[in-house]
Amino acid sequence: MITKVKIFGRYWPALLDGSSEISILPARVLLRAKGDGYDIDNKVKELMIDQSTKVYDASGCVMSFLTIVEAGEVTTPVYIAKVEDDLVILGTNTLHRTRYQFRKESEPKKATSVGNQSGEDNPRTGELKMATVKKSEFVALGAVKWVSLTGCKGQSNWMLESSSEMIPSGVLHTDKNGLAEIPVINRSEEAVN
Repeated sequence: MITKVKIFGRYWPALLDGSSEISILPARVLLRAKGDGYDIDNKVKELMIDQSTKVYDASGCVMSFLTIVEAGEVTTPVYIAKVEDDLVILGTNTLHRTRYQFRKESEPKKATSVGNQSGEDNPRTGELKMATVKKSEFVALGAVKWVSLTGCKGQSNWMLESSSEMIPSGVLHTDKNGLAEIPVINRSEEAVN
């Protein structure tokens, strides 16, 4: 599931990754914070990397990191990686601290409303809608791009069940015009449009 996390005043895309035991922060997040005037040398506690422990990616390749830091309202070790994208990986070491949990449903759900911001009863509970991408976007190989979805009415929270491997299923929030911003993650071997 993809969400947004606030790190030093900026929002970054974050993958809630139940298969990763560690959390990974792109180095550019800290560089951007430093450029924004944050004193990361004093705000971020650096930890020692255990050189005897190897970290492998999903393909079985050994990963390398610049350092490990501990920072933020949710204090957790985060490995710093020099990578090309801005996607923050929140592994199982972070999930329990953020009160996120994974749960497998017996049957997949469709896009259904899960409440609205007004606090009123939601008459659309259980209503199915077809969401579509508002404007076609180019997504480079290995990149994350935020796109607008349309198809749901009003300001509300909806459960999205995606039929695309590049668009994660999860809860999304629509604005008053029924638009929602979602990440598209291109992990394929070519650029897509």
